[in-house]
Amino acid sequence: MSLSDELRKDLNHLIATTKGLQAIMITDRDGIPIIKASIEKPPELSTKPNFPAIAGVACEQASKLSLGRCKSITCIYDGFQIIHFNKHPIMITLIATDKANTGLLLALESQFDPILGPLKKVVHIKST
Repeated sequence: MSLSDELRKDLNHLIATTKGLQAIMITDRDGIPIIKASIEKPPELSTKPNFPAIAGVACEQASKLSLGRCKSITCIYDGFQIIHFNKHPIMITLIATDKANTGLLLALESQFDPILGPLKKVVHIKST
């Protein structure tokens, strides 16, 4: 099983075991997808090509507030919520229902730590 197959399996397991979580997207800082996982019928937002890039820009702008590096952004809309984790140069985006436990979703951040090393190497190779 390849790294991407194993990672997608782990992401799908996380989605299946986290109430309300519908999709996970891992992208580089420019919004270029590295890997995606979602429920059977993914949220429409997760299929929009420019959506991940906008999240990266929002994080960069928030970091300019002289409060330190933006580590995450949480947005709650009618019907869904989005959480972006800034793991420079990687962005991890969670899309969930508006009823999902936001605190629980934020606590998932540490679940991604073991995969960041290999992913950052891939992103570094792509950008050189």
